[in-house]
Amino acid sequence: MKQQKWLAVAGAAATVLIYLTAFVPRRRAVAEDAPMGMSLKRAQTIERARALAGHLWPNLRNVQISAEFTQVKLGLSSPYDSSEPVTSAWFVGCDDARGTPLGTIIWNARTGDLMSIVAGSSSSIDTNSVYPRMKAPEIHRVLKQWIKEIAPRASDAPWREVSETIAETVVTSEWVAKDRTAQLHINPTSGELVTFRSAVRSNRRTAKVSNLN
Repeated sequence: MKQQKWLAVAGAAATVLIYLTAFVPRRRAVAEDAPMGMSLKRAQTIERARALAGHLWPNLRNVQISAEFTQVKLGLSSPYDSSEPVTSAWFVGCDDARGTPLGTIIWNARTGDLMSIVAGSSSSIDTNSVYPRMKAPEIHRVLKQWIKEIAPRASDAPWREVSETIAETVVTSEWVAKDRTAQLHINPTSGELVTFRSAVRSNRRTAKVSNLN
């Protein structure tokens, strides 16, 4: 019952992410790689995805990676830059060794920025284990670790958390850097990432922030 409840939460969080980042129909690239002018190529995308999969599903081996060049439409309710409503992107599907979907990762092909992750598949959860619920300090530590591992590097200013909501079945956390925002959902018992998305801030005012350490 608890496992079913967690999977329902993961599905709901994924739905929220899909609403915020609406996709236009996928388009196959004429060549095997991205067209000219893209900063992120197919080989680089796959290499990044394999490295990221090691953080998302550390207990799984032989994660299957497939990258497709496509166009991503940015939703009106999204904080993405409204001057670029559609951008070229790499849509990466991740499956386990049996072909069961684990999640998806999206990179902006033009800038190379990580845009979103939908993870939290049942394949990454040991159904025979009963996780103790984490305390607030431990949850915050896990959130900081996720930010360090997956958020785009903020060179001008470090990331800082501006909002954290701990519910019974999911933790929602909002982060900002000088010119970017990020949102994470994690499982409050296992600490696994459910969803992540990052965007360029529409408000580019410089803010004095403190280091994560």
